[in-house]
Amino acid sequence: MIRAYKYVFYKLYRFERALFDPAPEYTALGLMILAQGMNIGFVLGLVNYYAGARIVRHFSKLEIFSFIALLALPQYWVLVHRGRFKQIGEQFRDETRGGSVVGGAIVGLYIGLSFIFLLWSLRLGVVP
Repeated sequence: MIRAYKYVFYKLYRFERALFDPAPEYTALGLMILAQGMNIGFVLGLVNYYAGARIVRHFSKLEIFSFIALLALPQYWVLVHRGRFKQIGEQFRDETRGGSVVGGAIVGLYIGLSFIFLLWSLRLGVVP
């Protein structure tokens, strides 16, 4: 599971690097946090939908920023701090071209579905 998590970060990092991003490790980290936030929002929306009432309430800006910090800080230390993204890149250095294409498609699908599911729950009006 940890390897898959690092692989998603690696593919996002490589994608950003290909776009000549000056700090691709931070952009990849931001995209990971964004995708995780969308997934959590979707799950919270499902809880409200299936409960038939608003179990999970709306959150204040302070609560949202605190939540983002709780997501971001540990991931920063695991993925970016002291060049750890370079070590992660070394783990997947020997990936074949075909494996890279399949992996990129899977990561793209994950990000896309995270967005689609969040939009779907917004359409239902159940996201807190």
